[in-house]
Amino acid sequence: GWLRLQQALLKAGVDREAYFGWKNLDKEEIEQNAFTANFEHDFNDNLSIQNLTRYSRIDRDTIVSASHVDTTGVPAGSYRPAGPQGYGRDAQTEMWINQTNLRASFETAGLRHELVTGVEISRETLDLRTYGYNLTGIPAGTTPYPAFSLGNPPGYWSGAVNKATSGYTKTKLVDKAIYAFDSIALNEQWDLNLGLRVDWFDGDADGYSAAHVKTSTQSSSDKKASSRAGLVYKPVENGRIYVAWGNSFNPSAENLASTGSGLSAATENLDPEKNETWELGTKWELFERRLELDAALFRVEKTNARETMADGSTQLAGKQRVQGVELGVTGHITEQWDVFANYTFLDSETLSAANTAAGVAREGQALGNTPPRSLNLWTTYELPAGWTVGYGARYVSERNVSSSTTAKLDAYWLHNAMVGYRVNENLDLQLNVNNLFDKDYVERVRQQNGTAARSSAIEYGDARSAILSATYAF
Repeated sequence: GWLRLQQALLKAGVDREAYFGWKNLDKEEIEQNAFTANFEHDFNDNLSIQNLTRYSRIDRDTIVSASHVDTTGVPAGSYRPAGPQGYGRDAQTEMWINQTNLRASFETAGLRHELVTGVEISRETLDLRTYGYNLTGIPAGTTPYPAFSLGNPPGYWSGAVNKATSGYTKTKLVDKAIYAFDSIALNEQWDLNLGLRVDWFDGDADGYSAAHVKTSTQSSSDKKASSRAGLVYKPVENGRIYVAWGNSFNPSAENLASTGSGLSAATENLDPEKNETWELGTKWELFERRLELDAALFRVEKTNARETMADGSTQLAGKQRVQGVELGVTGHITEQWDVFANYTFLDSETLSAANTAAGVAREGQALGNTPPRSLNLWTTYELPAGWTVGYGARYVSERNVSSSTTAKLDAYWLHNAMVGYRVNENLDLQLNVNNLFDKDYVERVRQQNGTAARSSAIEYGDARSAILSATYAF
């Protein structure tokens, strides 16, 4: 991902394969362990209980040298590194979650119910140590870095280093929830789905200096209900039309255990962001259920979006909307031929934003990195003698670089291919070639505009790659 970040405003001569970090410093080491226990008991045909317990731990030590560049005061075609260089995050995250579901099937007043009620509790913690190499060794001057060529970044740090811890962060996020979901068969043609979930979020974040002296403490508590409702009409056995509504929320503390961020003095007392979703759709099964067609109209609105004000405070001043159409086809066209295709049209807009110059610039703009049109296609065909071939295509339309600018990212097509071979009943081999024609394209963009002193950044999508896999079943 970040290994090939480049400037958002691409400079002449910058190669996609160029590395703007330091290969002898940058690294990412991840170790993940998980344990899951699932217990189920059927009291009778209509009543059962399930208890799921899961524990996971992830140890991740990452060193990143930002690819932002400074082009001020250097010859044309040159740069100096900007942003943190040799910045390290040594993190340990742990999660415990326990969920108990009671499932019941019953009839009341002639209505058939499929009811699921449950209780869930989770506890996530993060122990994070930040450190840096404090890169030095350049002769005394106004900057620690010389000018490098944009077309030939060095990739290796040859100066002095002074690795030192800069601070510690410890966070805890506890979520307790109760919920109930009921599917009600009103008659043979109409189903009603109802759901309600209530969450109690408690988050704590403590910051420490390099000497382990506590420097900050934040806490946040939120109690919030989310709900959903849906109505399904089945005019014939192989088709249905539905309408669905739901709401959800994003508390300030939601990312505490994953990134350690989000909770600060400016946000700890804020109410959650709110989301509301509407969807009208239909599903049809044709040709003896070999082909499924899906279509949906949807709208998602976020209100109470967190916005940074001119004085540095945070207020719930933003409102965003995404609406669109999604079309899909999934089919087993013949015994040998399978097809999956999906097309999405998105109309996104910032409806209101903070009363600042940056906020005003976003109002009325499409959201950043949100393509209005996208298409995915994948199809496979089984040949004689155990061979299978496949082809896939992906299209992403032109889209805004960020929500506060009219600058655009180019549209692109990607093509993928696959060939598989069944060696015997137990062994399958498969070769996938992704980005078959080695297309240069932008996958993501940093949503903060750059300057000459510190560029923004883009992330190129993967170049052409080949993956050979073997599956052995016994």
